[in-house]
This record gives sequence, structure tokens and C-alpha cells, in this order.
Amino acid sequence: MKIITCFKLVPEEQDIVVTPEYTLNFDNADAKISQFDLNAIEAASQIATDDDEIAALTIGGSLLQNSKVRKDVLSRGPHSLYFGAGCAT
Repeated sequence: MKIITCFKLVPEEQDIVVTPEYTLNFDNADAKISQFDLNAIEAASQIATDDDEIAALTIGGSLLQNSKVRKDVLSRGPHSLYFGAGCAT
């Protein structure tokens, strides 16, 4: 069986800055996997058996080029990572 779990990247909360104009500045905020999506990846890992394949799927821009994010996703159980317009890693 193939299990697909989707995830999105969100900014690190502690890196978000409120400007004097009361707007949010995300310029220095690193990307991380959403906490809700981490739960989905964990659930997929728990229900998978030895012969099941888990794939993680996301759509995004240049943040996905960060190898730290890729390693973070793949270290949680998925066998493959699909992003963008069908590119697999």
C-alpha cells in the first residue's frame, strides 16, 4: 500500500518580528514543517507496515531547496519526497 502525507512549510514563530508599523516581518524567519503536518507524517509512519511505502508531498518555492527541511521530513519516516511540479527526491 502507498501512503501519501502532505505537509507545508511555515515560518519559525520566534523569528517573526513585529515592525513599528504593526506589520509582520518574515525576512529572517527560517522555515519549518507545520506542527499539524508533523502529526500527519507521524500518523502515516505508525499505520504503515514493513511493505508499505510512505511518500511526503508538498508544493512550495525556494524554501524547499533547504536540505535541512528535506532531511527533517525524510528522517520522520517517508521513503520519498515529492514537491513542486512532480520532482522526486
